[in-house]
Amino acid sequence: MIAIAFALSYAGFLALCLSMPRHYRDVLRKNASDRALTALRIIGWLLLMAVFAVSVAEAGWQVGPVLWVALLTAGALPVSVLLTYAPRRLTAVACVLLPLSVVGAVVGV
Repeated sequence: MIAIAFALSYAGFLALCLSMPRHYRDVLRKNASDRALTALRIIGWLLLMAVFAVSVAEAGWQVGPVLWVALLTAGALPVSVLLTYAPRRLTAVACVLLPLSVVGAVVGV
């Protein structure tokens, strides 16, 4: 479950990153509509709330919020580093990370 929460955190920060016109242009090399930017912003916040739900379900109310903050930090770090040094690879990493996290959850990692 932690692997899925990390992937959701990465995806949430990626969506929030892409909800900014400049980052959207840097990553996808095209301009976005206002509707797309708003949808990405909503999706990003929903994914980060899902990370909170997974964290609390995994660790309980005493440790879950702390785990959530740790997962937010762990998810934001690769997004910020990749956005700085390799913005075109942000979406490729997400396409690899999400299926791997599901496999990791099934295996029990």
